[in-house]
Amino acid sequence: MSTNEGSVQVVGQRDAAADSPGLRKDVLGRVEATATSLACIGPAIGSIFLISSIAGGVGPAIGLAILIGAIGFLFHINSVAEFNKHIPSAGGYTTYAARVFGPRVGAMTGAMYVIAGLGIGVALVLQAGIFVSDAVTGIFSFTLPWWVASLILSVGIGFLLLRGIRISIRVAATLFLYELATVMVSAVVMMAVNHRYVSDAAFNPGDVHKGVVGIGAAFVLSIFMFTGASSPAPLAEETAKPHKNLPSALLIATVAAAIIYLFVSWALVTAFHNQAAPILTTNLPFLVGAQHAFRPLGDLLYVAGSTGACAVLIGDMNSYSRAFFSQAREGLLPARLAAIHPKWKTPWVMLSALFAFCISGGLLLGGIVGAQTAFNYLATLGTLAFVLLYIEINVALPVFILRQRRSYYSLMRHMLLPILGVLALLYPLWETAKPSQPYPYNWFGLIGIGFLVCCFIFANVMLSGKRRGNATRVGAFLAGKPESDELVAQPVME
Repeated sequence: MSTNEGSVQVVGQRDAAADSPGLRKDVLGRVEATATSLACIGPAIGSIFLISSIAGGVGPAIGLAILIGAIGFLFHINSVAEFNKHIPSAGGYTTYAARVFGPRVGAMTGAMYVIAGLGIGVALVLQAGIFVSDAVTGIFSFTLPWWVASLILSVGIGFLLLRGIRISIRVAATLFLYELATVMVSAVVMMAVNHRYVSDAAFNPGDVHKGVVGIGAAFVLSIFMFTGASSPAPLAEETAKPHKNLPSALLIATVAAAIIYLFVSWALVTAFHNQAAPILTTNLPFLVGAQHAFRPLGDLLYVAGSTGACAVLIGDMNSYSRAFFSQAREGLLPARLAAIHPKWKTPWVMLSALFAFCISGGLLLGGIVGAQTAFNYLATLGTLAFVLLYIEINVALPVFILRQRRSYYSLMRHMLLPILGVLALLYPLWETAKPSQPYPYNWFGLIGIGFLVCCFIFANVMLSGKRRGNATRVGAFLAGKPESDELVAQPVME
């Protein structure tokens, strides 16, 4: 049926999925999806490199700030989980937006996701090289150039991802288990050695140094530590019973990561005798605290940071490649990128192109401004883009449920939590984009606006003229059988 834009065409939920080029089905379960989410959060990276920065805003009350951040991020994870209950898809955010707001918004969302994913992908290549280089220096006192580590690791991980989703996720899960064991053992030892200083300072509102302003500043970092939790969503077509396994995996992983971070923050504050000043003036304080408690733990944590960086790279690149692949088969990206390897059942052309871009981009930018500086710029811009996507999905959930799944409507899950999710993300959005930041971060807000304008233009170009037929394909591919057998009302163009 062909109508004017904004009218409705009813499309069976599994009709388009039946024409999918053929990712390997039902190879991941709830455990693998949960492990992927946890690996992409990267608790070792957060513990070693990020948690200590929170002390600048809240003093020793690091755990309290993380708890608030975890609750705020769970509002967003609730929205992603709810969408996966009804319309799980490799398209992820693109599919959700297209099903709710129509193909043009879906295409715009897809462009936002591609740009954000490419930026973060380059940052992850840099991160892996930086962490491994630091580990080699810290353990062996040998200088390994970051670009050598980045190149070797990225090529090796790229080949691993080509070989199949199951083997790559198992490797990521193994790396995660090592980093988890190392971080938790280090935290326990730090608590035991410094047991005389065990107190509630890490969670006590009375120990917050800068009040509400300090909590706000720390909240941004706390939210950042949980980004990556929703990464398994684009693996829907390769997950058994995705409408059941993915929602629970996302929620379990986020709560588990929060527990890990809370215990680590408690151990860190205890190791530094409940004082924020030495935490802020010490480079890598969690690692130093572990070394003081038991010297060999320092070397093990260096390795954990490196394995964590590799696990994040594996998990996120799997996620991005599936989401980009979905856009290619929908006509938003070149169709050749949707090719599936006949034996390994992976989007091998997309994976090859993705790694080629991220490796070359990382080496180029790292060579121009330095690896750490390039990582900081890209991670900040990527976070800005993803926060915009998070807000959009929180807005979309109530609209979707009320229009298309009213019988499932819950005031708490489908209205109050998404609204709280939007409110919780507005502050990190402002802090990332505000013009009062030091140069060049004061330009990032304008860059974000330009980013949205470019995505709007892209969406209109890709759904106009000879490409008008793409409108019926954007958001059309679903995975598995959703809980409801209702038909979906999907807006289409003429």
